[in-house]
Amino acid sequence: MKISVITPTLNREHYLRDVMDSVLWQDYSNLEYIVVDGGSTDGTLKLLEEYKEKFNQAGKTMHYISEKDNGLYDAMNKGVRMASGDVVGILNDDDFFNYSDCISKIADSFSNKDTEAVYADSYYVNESNIFKPVRCYNNRHFTPKRLLYGYIPDHETFYMKKDYYDKYGYINTDYNLGGDMEFILRMVYVCGVKAEYIDKVLITNRIGGVSTSGGLKMYFKRIDYHMEIFSRKNIKTYRYRLWLRYVLRVWNKIYIPKRFLIQAKQTQQWFAHNRSCQ
Repeated sequence: MKISVITPTLNREHYLRDVMDSVLWQDYSNLEYIVVDGGSTDGTLKLLEEYKEKFNQAGKTMHYISEKDNGLYDAMNKGVRMASGDVVGILNDDDFFNYSDCISKIADSFSNKDTEAVYADSYYVNESNIFKPVRCYNNRHFTPKRLLYGYIPDHETFYMKKDYYDKYGYINTDYNLGGDMEFILRMVYVCGVKAEYIDKVLITNRIGGVSTSGGLKMYFKRIDYHMEIFSRKNIKTYRYRLWLRYVLRVWNKIYIPKRFLIQAKQTQQWFAHNRSCQ
């Protein structure tokens, strides 16, 4: 089974090395890595050329394009269309995998013929210490009904068979914010895609992306977008339900289960070991 990982980026040279290393260090051989650059003017293109050579030397596949796009979701869709894998996932340019067999775990889950998509756990970190979780994203108890409360699995842990993009549609670029919410709602709740939970902490997310910064003001905006999404799909929900997700978000800052802290320590050691070998 071939798995495609897509990273959209624009002028993020200072973050890209972490994400590309974490893909390069994966132990899964049938992996395709695609970077969709929106026309960067920093050192991104030079770095992409450097890593394309590293991937080639490791016997792995990396492609990239650099051209103007119409925003993050458009860049993601470009990557999906380029992908030749059986399964496709997104890994943003300021985030990274937590250990060498993340893709192997994903591939193992798809060995079950009934699995159409997978999702897992992740955590958030501040730039000051990328190996210290400040909020967890615990998906153990996710069900499709929780989508009615605005609760979605971390979209960077969401991997789906590519055929379903062609069957049910790509990420909706009408939304400046909430496109990931609309996409997973459409796939899992509306279209009934069967998603299996992987009980692993796969991804580290840096706080500061489009959906992780802005505080309470940004959360108000997200709720407005989510209410619009539900309305367009004629799915009944209530604004107070979406506020419950904010309560959970606060709780996930206060209480971070031990397994997330252990994983962060192991990820730090993994990075240190591989960087020392370069």
